[in-house]
Amino acid sequence: MVINEVASSGPSGPFDEFVEVRNVCDRFVDVSSYELRGYDETGLPTGPPVSIPSYVVLLPRGSTGEFLTFVKADFSGTVADRVFVVVLNRGLLNIPDNGGLCLFDAAGRKVDCVGMGVRPAVGEGPPAQAMTAELAQLGAANARDILSTDTDHNQRDFSLHRRSAGAVN
Repeated sequence: MVINEVASSGPSGPFDEFVEVRNVCDRFVDVSSYELRGYDETGLPTGPPVSIPSYVVLLPRGSTGEFLTFVKADFSGTVADRVFVVVLNRGLLNIPDNGGLCLFDAAGRKVDCVGMGVRPAVGEGPPAQAMTAELAQLGAANARDILSTDTDHNQRDFSLHRRSAGAVN
């Protein structure tokens, strides 16, 4: 399981956000009760954790249903793989431009993290690029490559792409 793509803002403003989680395994993965948590640049939570609903079992990589996409109510894009989409209200999971996101399994173990910005307190290795107003207007997102490579080095693993929620980057 990886955090595969993140947009902390978009063409419609700071709440035009989404996070895409991808199953990179060749088997089904039950992500019921996993949590997604947002952190500011100092490592403090940006809001309460978001629990994944109990019915979510992601299909193997290469299948429709391999993605779980969290979108804010203000999300202006489209989600290609609509099998698992969770719509969040503004108060939940505020994705920081400079900070990070972590995915935890049902036992509370960290599964994956991405840090963005100058020196976020969470993430894996050097951070991915922070979102700027200019990048948001262009519809950019931090995304992994087509294989969703995870080397625990966010700067290498993530690059800017055109937003592609629920689709292979």
